Amino acid sequence: MPRVRQKVVLVFGEDDTDRSALIDIAQAVRKTTAKFAKRHRPLVLLRKSELPATRRRAAEGIAALVRAEAVSNDVIAVIAHRDCDSVEPAHVQAAEEIEAELKAAGVGVPVAATPAFEMEAWWLLFPEALSQVRRCWARIEIGNRNVGSIVDAKEFLRRSLRPADPVARQRCPDFCESDGAYIAAKIKELALVTPQRRARSQSFDSFCAKIEALKNF
Repeated sequence: MPRVRQKVVLVFGEDDTDRSALIDIAQAVRKTTAKFAKRHRPLVLLRKSELPATRRRAAEGIAALVRAEAVSNDVIAVIAHRDCDSVEPAHVQAAEEIEAELKAAGVGVPVAATPAFEMEAWWLLFPEALSQVRRCWARIEIGNRNVGSIVDAKEFLRRSLRPADPVARQRCPDFCESDGAYIAAKIKELALVTPQRRARSQSFDSFCAKIEALKNF
């Protein structure tokens, strides 16, 4: 009996926490029967500051892995993550650069995830998830603020989560990057991705919209 081909989404990112988080966010945006597969190399940088040959090799490396996977499965999308390290609308150009490089290398359906300023800005949209990951963290209230306008979002998040009480602060671990995977998993579990949240981060909304637009997902 011939092996059944699976629908697969390959996920590339700057580290494993980010790759895991993006999978949970994608699944929170839209239910799917597709299998997500993380790939640790090559890292998705593809910055204009890099040499063209370096960017091309990275894109070609990703395309080679896509071709290898396509021998036995149907690769319906490739998610490629890179933090902007700048505020919105920097995510627009960053996404265009990544997707153009990957398409030029032969990747059919690239989906760029380009959080502005960085992925930690996205976690600011979900205070319920944050409070459940570590109950000692302070509650964040940002109202309708556009989190994509926050410079150094990771440090902003870390400071905002510290309890006001000095004694409680000593007992409560600071936010660290690896917490991102737990936060994303909680966002998916609690079904927190809504249009209202997305409206406060253009880069998050852009990623969600691309996931919603995928065919055969």
